[in-house]
Amino acid sequence: MGLEPPTQTRRSLSVLIPFFNEAGNIQPLIDEVHAALDGVDYEIVCVNDASSDSTAAELVTARGLKPDRIKVLTHVKRRGKSAALFTGLRSCAGDWVQLLDGDGQNDPADARRVWDLVAARDENPALGIICGRRTSRNDS
Repeated sequence: MGLEPPTQTRRSLSVLIPFFNEAGNIQPLIDEVHAALDGVDYEIVCVNDASSDSTAAELVTARGLKPDRIKVLTHVKRRGKSAALFTGLRSCAGDWVQLLDGDGQNDPADARRVWDLVAARDENPALGIICGRRTSRNDS
């Protein structure tokens, strides 16, 4: 008989954030997510894609501040953003999943706006995905 996987507490929303070498961005981004989602039953799933800077240590610190809200998963070898998202999605316990970038390019306030306009209303149970379009980028 095999071991049963640990049961996860269901959440209304999982916020999935892949990170690669984002030292200095972690806690400010996570603080923004906490502020934006106050009052929502959410978790934050962080995937460190084998960062070579202090990202791993900063994620451990962030998790220590809110262990009931934050999961940290780590790739031991760099696999890329798509693999990080796949790893994170397998660990999400939310009925809805919001994807954010670890570099702060996505505004966590948008997660709350989408939550309030669509998910919290639960008006369309057949709805499978909501997509946004970034109108400007701040990277090279």
